[in-house]
Amino acid sequence: MTQTVISLTQLPIGSPGRLDPGQVVGHAGLAADDAGMLRAMGLHPNATVRLCRLGDPCIVQVGRERGDSCRLGLARRIAERITVCVAPEVCSGKTHA
Repeated sequence: MTQTVISLTQLPIGSPGRLDPGQVVGHAGLAADDAGMLRAMGLHPNATVRLCRLGDPCIVQVGRERGDSCRLGLARRIAERITVCVAPEVCSGKTHA
């Protein structure tokens, strides 16, 4: 399976993705305060995400489907700057049969 990296806003609604480990949220062209706030909310490299609603705000689920997860509202202009891998098992370095 190949790795495809896209903007968070391009992730199909309901599909899992993993924040691109090659792009620390702080390097997404965001102010340091904004990047720090996103990391504090769980948006760090390799975090699992799902786009729940595309709009302004974009609603994003961070974490597992059940259990340790939360939903965040992100301004669309910020969500567009965050990149995700659409093949999470490749991005994490793990492969599944």
